[in-house]
Amino acid sequence: MNDVQRFGPYRVLRDIGEGGMGRVSLAEREGWEEPVVLKRIHSEHAADGRFRRRLLREAEVAAGLHHLNVVRVLETGVIDDQVYLSMEYVAGSSLAHVHAASRPELLPLGPILDAIAQACDGLAYVHRFVNPESGKWMELIHRDVSLDNLLLSFTGTVKIADFGIVKTSEGTQTTSGVVMGKLAYMSPEQIRDEVLDARADLYSLGVCLYELLAGRRPFPIQRGRAVMESVLYDAPPPLTPQRSGIPAPLVALVEALLSKDRRARPTEATAVAKELRAALATLGESPRFPSRLMEPPTAVPAKPRRLRPALP
Repeated sequence: MNDVQRFGPYRVLRDIGEGGMGRVSLAEREGWEEPVVLKRIHSEHAADGRFRRRLLREAEVAAGLHHLNVVRVLETGVIDDQVYLSMEYVAGSSLAHVHAASRPELLPLGPILDAIAQACDGLAYVHRFVNPESGKWMELIHRDVSLDNLLLSFTGTVKIADFGIVKTSEGTQTTSGVVMGKLAYMSPEQIRDEVLDARADLYSLGVCLYELLAGRRPFPIQRGRAVMESVLYDAPPPLTPQRSGIPAPLVALVEALLSKDRRARPTEATAVAKELRAALATLGESPRFPSRLMEPPTAVPAKPRRLRPALP
């Protein structure tokens, strides 16, 4: 980016990507030492007053989450009538990138189990989150767990990203016609727009686990309606013909996570993490992905050292 772009107190360094919800950029904020990820919501979404209020309310809840395996929401608000969130910058890659970089080879089993177990730790914290002021259990769910939203730092820590759309279990739509989440990772009940609970996130995490193990999604069809029909009615292809040597308990766990009936799925992320780590312990493999699969570090322009203010 040749010209410095300003957004309120933020200096935009470069664009990272753009999706249906908004534009994502790497940025610096005045008075803060570390770079941040800045997400600016598209105006067509933010123009809906109901959507705007709910988005800001949900982002404020997300800003209260503090866990090693959850990307922090640092600040949210409105600048020049544009809704924004700033989030912790994770130096590393997404698991989507790591998966793509490994093709046509399958990823090693040990790092897969460790990465998904760490994601379970983050989800377990979120699902059990209690408002520190009211003492109320918030019943939070992510709604958009995918390989793109599972970030892997260069130190090997997995962090769940995009908690700016976290919400309580009161349905799945932020505004009429806008369903959060990527179709291929959505649970059947999310596609049906039913009331969700933690098991919807565990289904999505099961899709991630299947994809990393098999090298493909359980339902790789690209057309939207076909994907929805597959999620609702089709059984995923068995794992064992696609990858030899998967322990039988791990196969059973993936099948349980991908159950159409949520009553047949695990109910807590902690139980899933325990099973994954038990399987990892029997392998004797390194829990780290090969460094060649990681994106090269992104250079961030140097600037004078400043103390970063304490964040709420």
